[in-house]
Amino acid sequence: MNPARAPLWAAAAVLFAGFLWSLQGLTIRLIEDASSAQIVYWRNLGQYSALLAFVAWRNRGRMFAAFGAAGGLAVVGGLFQAISSISVVFAFGLTTVANVNFILSTGPFMAGLGAWLVLRERLSRRTVGAMVLGAIGVAVMMIEGLSGGHLLGNALAVTTTMGFAGMAVVLRVRRHVDMLPTVCWGTGFAILAGLAMTEGHVAIPTQDIVLCLSMGAAQIAFGQILFILASRHVPAGPLAFLTLSEIVLGPLWAWIGVNEVPSPLTLVGGGIVIGAIVWQTFGETRR
Repeated sequence: MNPARAPLWAAAAVLFAGFLWSLQGLTIRLIEDASSAQIVYWRNLGQYSALLAFVAWRNRGRMFAAFGAAGGLAVVGGLFQAISSISVVFAFGLTTVANVNFILSTGPFMAGLGAWLVLRERLSRRTVGAMVLGAIGVAVMMIEGLSGGHLLGNALAVTTTMGFAGMAVVLRVRRHVDMLPTVCWGTGFAILAGLAMTEGHVAIPTQDIVLCLSMGAAQIAFGQILFILASRHVPAGPLAFLTLSEIVLGPLWAWIGVNEVPSPLTLVGGGIVIGAIVWQTFGETRR
């Protein structure tokens, strides 16, 4: 492949990853009978299978070597990943797709704050300002939750971002090592959690199983694989901007597919969050 064309295909891959991730909320809405705990089990089973196959391919079958190189920190990061993976499913069940997507978009800010607290990584003034704006946007949506009955769902979406931030900090600690096994650990833990929450009652209609497995394998895992392969060719600023496709498209699919219309406060809060991300992204790109 011509190196000059690498940024173009990489940007397209990141955009497509965001498109795949944006379908998650609509897919959960289309599941008819499965409970949130059952969705956690089947979704993570699909994701785990796809990621494990990718790790095997990437390391030419040397699975134990790959997990050994990631070390014990991958297990810690996997616990944070499991928290994120479980809480997001319950969040989608308790609040709107728009609320979840807009709150999840603050994940990079939360990760930056965690890196500053734990690793003492420097934060620019623009990043701090964007964090404050993002927090204001989330607060507006939390207020909407008080009046609209979505407070617990919004809180679980915030928990999802905290789990993501914890995993991101762990990945930063060992950023020179392939830490993809971290996500494998996380999805494995989530599968066990799904079994525990359902007490082993994971039998659901075939249509729901297909939706859950395809969500885990095709939408989430394949999106993560594309992002991993492409992210090294795209600078951090444009990378964050390109992944906004998930945040913008997620509520759109829910509106088109199941007529789920975001409330005015959700749109206001989401607009503030997106504005903060765009402002911070262009600042990082210029730098």
